[in-house]
Amino acid sequence: MTFMRGSVESRVLAVDRHNANVTIKSTSSKVNKKPNSVKVKASAIPKREKEFQSLLHNMHKDTPKEPGFQYFNEMTAEQNTEQVTKDEIWENLKANLEALEKPRNLLLLGSLGTGKSSFINTVITALTGKYKYYADVGRGSSHNTMRLHMIPSAEYWNPENKEIKAQNLPTFIDIIGLETSLSESKEEISVNKELMRLIINGQLPQNCDLFDLSNKLKNREKINIKPDLQIAAVDIIIVVLSAENYVTPDILLYDICKEAKFETKNIPVFLVLTNVDKSNLSEKGLEEKKNDICSIMNIEPYKVLMCSNYQPDHKPSIKKDIKILEFLMKENVELQWAMKSYHHAETYFNVSKTNLYFRTSSDDSLTY
Repeated sequence: MTFMRGSVESRVLAVDRHNANVTIKSTSSKVNKKPNSVKVKASAIPKREKEFQSLLHNMHKDTPKEPGFQYFNEMTAEQNTEQVTKDEIWENLKANLEALEKPRNLLLLGSLGTGKSSFINTVITALTGKYKYYADVGRGSSHNTMRLHMIPSAEYWNPENKEIKAQNLPTFIDIIGLETSLSESKEEISVNKELMRLIINGQLPQNCDLFDLSNKLKNREKINIKPDLQIAAVDIIIVVLSAENYVTPDILLYDICKEAKFETKNIPVFLVLTNVDKSNLSEKGLEEKKNDICSIMNIEPYKVLMCSNYQPDHKPSIKKDIKILEFLMKENVELQWAMKSYHHAETYFNVSKTNLYFRTSSDDSLTY
């Protein structure tokens, strides 16, 4: 793919991927399979973040200002400036999306009640300006999202302007909350790993009953799944944790990061800390929590978004929208870096004893 020199796309792709110099020293047990110690060189972390901020600054600087911003006469000067900034980021995000060959598939992963579905609704609200229950929101300690729910842009993006209607906006994949106990297994492959592998590789159909599938995997029952050939593999993983939770599910996080790099995959992983407005931690405490989780997941801090989710009765927040749009920009840039440095193999289940999955000769169903 070729871009005009000096264009937004060429500047994005011109940034060489900086591989953080990370050293992991770990020993594993059969039960917990998590690193005992993770050491990240501090000097390797800020460089990627500075590269992105420099890229974002240059794109803001070069973005042509559209006429008509004077109609925000009811806003304060600060709000007016924020709105202009949001519009600039949105314009650059659209240009960045056009550089993609197809929409990305974003998989939301996390424990029960961390705010995965609410975050999907929050991102779509920041994009469209309207809050709706695109993803079912759970309440309390019970599962509300029980099935594999894919939300393509056609379900939430329907602008009147036909020129901006065709955008490579992401498809969100909402799934059941993962139980930490299902990552604690004496087996080589835990139940959570098996479930994530099926979803990441695009082997499960839309509306697949994930609660029932998890129980079958847990009980080692035979499963027979008819893959949906229209379901694509996952491009980006977003791990959602709640800032209200004092305990970090490090074993589950370790499983997620291992699956993101399993075999030929090199899937970028990002982190969202929700409910920061409800957390009892101070600003310093939240920053420490973020850094601790980054060490567990072995990701750079600039891949983290700390936010509060929109609720139906909330008024739009330009500051919140700006953070979310910038977060989507980071995902796009990271994905382009990954695609530039690594050719994704077409993922599907290999006929392998290691994976414990086999293709039948009669049809394309997967049996276990």
